[in-house]
Amino acid sequence: MPSQLQTLVAWPDPEQIVLLVGMGVAAVWLVGLLSGLGPAVRTPVDWPLAVIVLWLPANYWASADKSASIPAAANLLIGVAIFYLVVAVAQAAGRPRWPLYLFLTAGAGLLLGVVLVPDGLRDRLTLPAPVLALAGRVPDTINANVLAGALLPAAVLAGGLVLASGNWLRRIACVLLVGAAAAVMILGASRGALLGLGVGLLAVLLARGGWYRVSGLLATVGIGVGVWRFGVGTLLELLGKGGAAGSLAGRLEIWSRALYA
Repeated sequence: MPSQLQTLVAWPDPEQIVLLVGMGVAAVWLVGLLSGLGPAVRTPVDWPLAVIVLWLPANYWASADKSASIPAAANLLIGVAIFYLVVAVAQAAGRPRWPLYLFLTAGAGLLLGVVLVPDGLRDRLTLPAPVLALAGRVPDTINANVLAGALLPAAVLAGGLVLASGNWLRRIACVLLVGAAAAVMILGASRGALLGLGVGLLAVLLARGGWYRVSGLLATVGIGVGVWRFGVGTLLELLGKGGAAGSLAGRLEIWSRALYA
């Protein structure tokens, strides 16, 4: 086989495959919109997502491991593309409920990843010996910060459904999902995820209106008083406590926090 052809065939490695999948999802999203799947719509998260996407080059520049940063950025872009694809489908099909429940089910399924995180999570749970033995054979375990960041969107959405009127069984299930996700964040010491969860739930309160908005405003005032009382420097020190920013592991931790902070 010629060397050029061999290079072309062997080009997609695991990191580049993620990038190719992201490009494919983006292409499907674009073709779907152009085919009349649904017109472009505005959502409450347009500006936050735009800031996160535009900040990716800076994160890539600050990253100590470029090869790990590429698939992480590709995963984020895949999520953005899937989000807007679901929004377009929902508008074209009269706001179906299945994307919502599918997203929550996926978030609940991510909780199973707790058995693959040895540091701070798996060691603190009472799990059957066969489960621990099987999880210990997995060569590549999941980082606690990555798992917490993946649980964050589903936890915020579930928190919004708790406040919505409807089936009480659904509300109980959402409370359990929020509680389990928060427990994973606390056990894994994922301060960025906990901060994102608090901000997300506060935004949900403000968006609900009525007494929920009043509660959100009071919580915002309380947070402002706390920042003024303890000082911004003290809070930043608490958020960064325990990190080793001068090491490779510390810089990778900063990169993972930047994706959902």
